[in-house]
Amino acid sequence: MEQLLDKNITQMELDVIGEIANISFGSASTVLSDLLHQQVTISTPKVEIVDIYNTKDIDIPHVVLEVNFHKGIEMRNLFVLQSEVAAAIADLMMMGDGNIDPNEELSELHLSAVQEAMNQMMGHSATAMSNMFGEMIDITTPDIKVIALKEQLEDSEDQTMIKVGFDLIIGDLITSNLMQLIPVNKGKELAKRLLGDTEPEKEEINLTAEELDVFLEVCNIGIGSASTVLSKLLNRKVSLKIPTARVIDSKEFEFNERPCLVTSVEFVEGLRSSNTFIISKNAALIMADLMMMGDGKVQEDAELTELEVSAVQELMNQMMGFSATAMSEMLGTKIDISPPTMEFCNFGDTMIQKNIAEGKTVEVIFPLEVEGLLKTPMYQIFNPAAAKEMAQLMLAIQAQEVANKADPQEMEPEMPLPIEEKETLSEMEAILEDIPVKLEVVFGTAKVKLETFISWCEKDVIILKESMNEPLVLMLNGVIIGKGILVRVDDHFGIQMTELVR
Repeated sequence: MEQLLDKNITQMELDVIGEIANISFGSASTVLSDLLHQQVTISTPKVEIVDIYNTKDIDIPHVVLEVNFHKGIEMRNLFVLQSEVAAAIADLMMMGDGNIDPNEELSELHLSAVQEAMNQMMGHSATAMSNMFGEMIDITTPDIKVIALKEQLEDSEDQTMIKVGFDLIIGDLITSNLMQLIPVNKGKELAKRLLGDTEPEKEEINLTAEELDVFLEVCNIGIGSASTVLSKLLNRKVSLKIPTARVIDSKEFEFNERPCLVTSVEFVEGLRSSNTFIISKNAALIMADLMMMGDGKVQEDAELTELEVSAVQELMNQMMGFSATAMSEMLGTKIDISPPTMEFCNFGDTMIQKNIAEGKTVEVIFPLEVEGLLKTPMYQIFNPAAAKEMAQLMLAIQAQEVANKADPQEMEPEMPLPIEEKETLSEMEAILEDIPVKLEVVFGTAKVKLETFISWCEKDVIILKESMNEPLVLMLNGVIIGKGILVRVDDHFGIQMTELVR
């Protein structure tokens, strides 16, 4: 027990290490069974702190494999097998029956076979750990030696280590043990990642229901304008339907389709944050094929090449450029973005967690449809601070518009008409009734540069600053007199007035 106190590691942390080993090696036993064509059983591990230099096996040569985790987790692992067990595994790997001479020395060919078996096992183990920790974890190819533990550890400063012991059973041939040695400080770090740190939680930024609604409106208008450029680039009708948004704990986030393509966009002007887009691999394949003048009919198991990833990256760049322009006009401030970065995600959520490592995240889901080919959700993830900033900008603009309408200085005072002028006005009204006036219904407006205007050609699309949900504007001789909605009257269009300005 003193060793536990000296190394400042608790029994709970040791139990967590055992659970991690149990899950990761549970999946590894399956791949070993397939490789050896034998039923392989790896028992529930026993975890303990040991003084490695006081063990009875310190001077006996074993087959020692060093495996280093280099992505997601940085940790050195030693796996120790008895030489006879390694020889039997090697013989089975080389299509033998596993019955070997205990005195036979292990050749380079034998060691290479054992190395490959452990490489396959540890690859599956790393995959299981990736799913457990929610991020990509990768390993180096195992380095294999026939060596005494004393020699293997002579450069190590650690005398006390965590020993994870497994009973290893291979068919009717082998009943032995497999030992994993982990430095205590690395084992403790591993356990803390699952148990969680006990440091004070950072203050979370929350959005009110009003802020979330306004933020969603900004997203809807921004991405809604992007659907136009998508249609043009893909030469297909593209629909991005009304999105949904919610604030969730980052641990609640789920994107169940793997593999997927993750795009990160940094705001470099106007807003101080970034956001992440996620689409399925199949959606990326279809859009890339359409970008390259294909018909969009692809095999689901096809690989995404660098060329296809580049095509999707350009698509996202164009889409987000249009979205940033729409947001700039809406929020009254210049918004600019960096070129998007893209990563192909096989498992885990390394890139996805970039903006949501802690606390809350704002999840926006757009139902995306590409005519005749694709119906899929496109996820957009925002840091809550960015979402709140966008909502506050929009609310400030709306408040200013209301204030301008209510400002007494903007309104002409109503002067009562003298009684004698009423008769004159009535006579004037009778005359004015026959004067024709020009009535216009304005669907929307846009500001464009002259160079853009003169470059227009047929089938070009002009993006209006108004949302699809805004009412139409009714103008009389160039003066706004009201608003309304479009209706059908027999074979003609009509406007049903919803608001009149007196």
